[in-house]
Amino acid sequence: MTVDESIAAGSEPRFVFTGRIHPERYGWHLDPGFEGNMILEGHRMKMTLSIHRAQLSIQLVGRYEGGIADLKNRLQDIAQGAVDALGFGYVAGLEVEIVSCVDPRGQQSLFAPCFDRLRPWPSELRPNEVADVRLLAIAAGESFGIRAALADLRQAVRAPADTLFYSYRAVESIRQELLVGAADDASARRDSWDELRRMAGVEEDDIRWLVPAATARRHGQLLDVHEDDRARAMALARQVVVAYARAARRNDPTVGDASDPPAGAGG
Repeated sequence: MTVDESIAAGSEPRFVFTGRIHPERYGWHLDPGFEGNMILEGHRMKMTLSIHRAQLSIQLVGRYEGGIADLKNRLQDIAQGAVDALGFGYVAGLEVEIVSCVDPRGQQSLFAPCFDRLRPWPSELRPNEVADVRLLAIAAGESFGIRAALADLRQAVRAPADTLFYSYRAVESIRQELLVGAADDASARRDSWDELRRMAGVEEDDIRWLVPAATARRHGQLLDVHEDDRARAMALARQVVVAYARAARRNDPTVGDASDPPAGAGG
């Protein structure tokens, strides 16, 4: 039965998502599960969520006309909230991974572990990408700004609603590195932003675009973030972080010798 046929027959479309809770080995469970509602594009969808042995199952019943990726992002935020409640009970930091979806037409979507708007999955890292990974890994041991920026980029991938916030904070962490001990007053701040843009080859408008959304999220405002905006934000932040690591190595050749023969993705 097609979506249109199911609506005509009086039964609403059903989406079934599956996933897991990390760390998976502890067999988290929520028994019984719970039912709730979520509003998407003006339509109310009924949600049923259950967790058994760290395996997550979510059913959504209702009309939805957007893309599966955007639906998955919205659902992941809501599911993470439910799992955070479970983590609150255990005083544990738990993480949701949504793996697949079966839509009302019976078509299955498998979700990549990476953000596949920026790179295809599955795929191997190219030699220049392996060199950048080696450079960043070594630089992270010496630079708090690199560690903080990489952590924020990890969260930008994991938390769709917070992608713009974390991407901007990653950029800000690198800007702090460019102060070089100077107080972060108006003059030093202006100089550090100028140096960051010059170093990374980005325009002021590229960074200013992130500010309203990052500020709103920092103050607790909930935002709907489209996949295209997520891609734009993460691409910008990644460009800044890699540019800083490369510049740091040029200034100090002992930082992350990326000219070493690259290790393969498998080690």
